[in-house]
This record gives sequence, C-alpha cells and structure tokens, in this order.
Amino acid sequence: MLPWLRPYRTSIAAGAVGVLGTNLLSALGPWLLKGGIDSLRGDAAGRPVWHWALALVAAAAAEGFFRWLMRWRLIGVSRDVEYDLRRHLYEHLQRVPMRFFERFEVGDLMARVTNDLNSVRMFIGPGLMYTANTVLVLSFSIVLMLRISPELTVIALAPLPLVTVAVVFVMKHVHVRATRVQEGFAALTSRVRENLEGVRVVKAFAREDSQRQLFAEASHEYRERNLDLARVQRLFLPAMTLFTGTAMALVLWRGGLLVMEQRITLGSFVAFSGYLALLMWPMAALGWTLNLFQRGRASWFRLQELLAEPTEALDGAGSLPPGDGEIRFEHVTVERAGRKLLDDLDLTIPARQLVAVVGPTGSGKSTVARLLARLIEADQGTVSLDGLSVRDWDLVSLRRQLSFVPQEGFLFSETIAENVELGRPDATRAEIQGIADLAQLTTEIQAFQEGFDSLVGERGVTLSGGQRQRVTLARALIRQPRVIVFDDAFSNMDTRTEESILKRLPEVLGQVTVVLISHRLATIRRAERIVYLEDGRVVEDGTYEELLERAGAFARFVRRQRLLAEIEAGAANGARGDDEEEAA
Repeated sequence: MLPWLRPYRTSIAAGAVGVLGTNLLSALGPWLLKGGIDSLRGDAAGRPVWHWALALVAAAAAEGFFRWLMRWRLIGVSRDVEYDLRRHLYEHLQRVPMRFFERFEVGDLMARVTNDLNSVRMFIGPGLMYTANTVLVLSFSIVLMLRISPELTVIALAPLPLVTVAVVFVMKHVHVRATRVQEGFAALTSRVRENLEGVRVVKAFAREDSQRQLFAEASHEYRERNLDLARVQRLFLPAMTLFTGTAMALVLWRGGLLVMEQRITLGSFVAFSGYLALLMWPMAALGWTLNLFQRGRASWFRLQELLAEPTEALDGAGSLPPGDGEIRFEHVTVERAGRKLLDDLDLTIPARQLVAVVGPTGSGKSTVARLLARLIEADQGTVSLDGLSVRDWDLVSLRRQLSFVPQEGFLFSETIAENVELGRPDATRAEIQGIADLAQLTTEIQAFQEGFDSLVGERGVTLSGGQRQRVTLARALIRQPRVIVFDDAFSNMDTRTEESILKRLPEVLGQVTVVLISHRLATIRRAERIVYLEDGRVVEDGTYEELLERAGAFARFVRRQRLLAEIEAGAANGARGDDEEEAA
C-alpha cells in the first residue's frame, strides 16, 4: 500500500511525531508519580510534592495535544487514502472491458467498493495507529520497568510466551474467516440488489414469500460467518486478561516483599504497577488490532483482484480516417463458454446503406453489434470501420462515430433532457427538441408538466416501454454518428412510429450507415439489403425480394414470422370475441 500512502508523507510524519509524543508522555506519568510518592518520604532530592503534581498536569496536557495530533493526522490520512482508492476504483471500473462484468456480479462489486474499502481504511487509520501505540508502549514501559527492578520485570513478562501462542493462533484463523465474512456480505448485497431491480417481476408472479426465504438464507449464512469469526476472536480478550491478571498478581506478591525488604521504594513499586497497567490495554487491544489487520488484508486482496483487471486502451495506434461508414468483418470468430457465437464470419456492409441483419435466436446478430462498438473483442479475425481495424481506432473516437441502440434502453434517474444530452453533452435545447421530434417524442413530452425537465425516475419508471425506447433512440441519434446500429430497438413501438422514424433519418442526419437487427417483417422490408445469419455464419445475402425468390432459409424465416403473426392476431381476435360475448 506504500504507493497510496506516499502522497501523504508529511501528514504521516506529523502523525508519527504525535504517536511518539503521546507514548513518551504516557510513559513519563508513572515515573513522575514515583517521584511524587517518594517525595512524601523525603527521598526525591528535596523537591516538594507540588512540583511533581504540576509536572503530572503538564505531562497530561502535553500528552493530550500529541494524542490529538496523532489522531487528526493518521485518521485523516486513512480518509484521504479511502477517497483516492474509491475514486481510482470507480474510474477503473469505467474502463474495464464488458467481459469483466460477465464474471463479477454488481452486488459483489458494490460490496468491494463500500464494505471492503471501509475495512482497508480501518486498517490504515486505527489499525496502524494502535499497532504503533502498542509497540511504543511496550518498548518504553519495559525499559523503565527494567530500570526499577529487573527481577520484577522478568516476573511480569513471564506470561509473554503464552501471549505469542495466542497471537499466532488468532492470526492463523482470523484471516480465512474474515475473507468468508466479506464474501458473505457481497452475496447478501447481490441478493438485495437483484430483488429490488426485479421487484415488478416478483410482485407480478406473487413470489414475495420465496424471495423472502432466499434473503433469509443469505442473511443467515452471513450471520453464521460473522459468528464463526467472533468465536475465534472471543478467546483472545479473556486470554489476555488472564495473562495480564496473572502478571499483576505475581508483581503484587513479589513487589510487596521487595518494598518491605526496602530493596525498592514504595514510589518505585507504584510506578512499576503503573507501567504494568499501561501494558494491559495494548495487550487487550491486540486482538482488536489483529482483527482490523486481517479484515483489511482480506479486503485489500479483494480490491487488488479488481485493480489487476486490464483496462481498455483508449488510445489507438492509427489515425482517424475520414469515411462514410463502411463496415467489414473478415474471418471473425467469437467464442464464449465453449460455444461459437460467430464462426469465421465474412461480411461487408457498404457505407450509407440500410442493412438488416436477421436470423433465429442465437445466430450471432447482437454479437455483430457489440463487436462494432468494441463492447466485446473478437477471438480471431478483424472488424474494420472505413478501412481501419476497430482495435486501431482511438476507442473514444470510435464510439463517438457509432451509436448503438439496444432493445432494453437504460435511462438514468435524471430529466428527459439530461438523458438525451448523455449522447452529446454540448447539445442545445433546440437540438434536443429537434431530435425528440424525429423520435416521435415531442407531443408526449409536451403533455408532461415539466416538459423536457421532467424526471424519469429510476430506470425511467415513469415512462412507458415505448417512451423509454424512444428516449434511448433520441440519445443515440443526437450524436450524429457515421454508423447507427438498432438492436431490436423498435420492439416496443408500433409500425407506423417505426416507419416514420426510419423514413426521416436521412433528412435529419444525412446519409448514414444503418444496421437493423430485428425479427419484425415490417422493419426488415425497409432495408436495402438483408443478411441472414445462422450459427454465426452468413447463410444468405440480398434484397428482400431476391431472398424470397430463392426459397431458402430466409424464406422459411419469413413464413414462420407470418405464421406467428397470424396466430397472435387470431388469439387477440378470439379474446376480443370472448369479451364481446361475455358483455352481451
């Protein structure tokens, strides 16, 4: 963690001065008490007792100052490092490839960025501070105890080997259990997040009881892991109390004899007992600091697992060529979980054409769209835009040249205008209104009380499915890209709205390359060219009429879609007839 602590060297040095001053003055207290008690018998070089009393007050005041300095600086550094780590982690998560999010659940990531980061902060701040306190208190106290009576010091430290055994035992078992506790918290967080995000589905299917049971099981597991950790920790404090109590009893017995034999003064015995009392708190706190250390260590490794993930290179090796949006896939293969999503795909999409990519479920259509935006990477082959491989483009510039509109559009909990502006932050209100008009949103937005400044709620909950899809569409179109990819982006719109949007695209954005991924025949028929995929390969390629005349795979696909449409229409008419009969 040194790289994260290095920027705060000055504060750490000031905190170290505070730690040193605090413990020096803390160790000075019993020595001044020794002088005060011995002065009552005239054994303190003739100094009156009030001198010692004033010295004790001054030492206590100075100790208070250094303790404040220690906590202010060291705890402050832990908060600063926490801030730096959280910001760096967030920026890192913004730059990792999409494949990363296939391996880590969102709830687990949230747990790491919150709970694990807090454990690291506790180790950096209180953990290191009290560890340093323990080391210095032990050092100063043992040195001064030896000056008073080496014999009593040996007796007082006799239980120390047992303390070492207890520490080794705790260190061995706490780390494993602390890691399991953090993992349990991540699982619990994932369960809550998933339930809240899917609350509409839970309620629609009346699955509240089963979800409650699943949460109870995850919560029970988390509790058991914490109790398992506590069972190990609970042995430490009683053991330390036993060891220090035994040492105190032995010192009281032998020290009393030495005072009666006048081999040490009463003040020396009181001071020795004071130093032994000073040792009791560090020994008792040792278990707590070890727990902080092991939790922080386990959490740090979990954070390092995220930080070790490679990020996307934002800067490409090549220059950005001018172009009109020609797309090429050359021998492209994408494999996930042992299954080929694309298999040696060769495909050229000419610039400024409207091309439909169709095929059955699992044929690789969405994979084609994600490859273009480099949301995923090809295992083999080359994907190029305007003659340059997408891997050689500057990544930010590439994604500015391409708008990707998914079927499930995500909206942030902001206003309609702010969600549209996400596509181009410098867009004016007039431009937003113009693009909203293209997306067939203007009339509906005017019906809202706040218009474009209306909040859409979490994930756009205040809007209908079609409205959410059109806001997402407006966000993509306002970028004025070279290439637009619609991945089943019109599924929640009626055919008239879809037709109006596609018809007006050229007059608003100019001639752009449009890739349509859809199952709807009305959408497909508008394409200048159709590419039919099966099992990640191009099976047929041509115009709508040409492919129908071939009576091949595409023609069979069209027949299936028409049959499905007829079945759905018949079911709807039947339901409507039943309603009319019941009403009659």
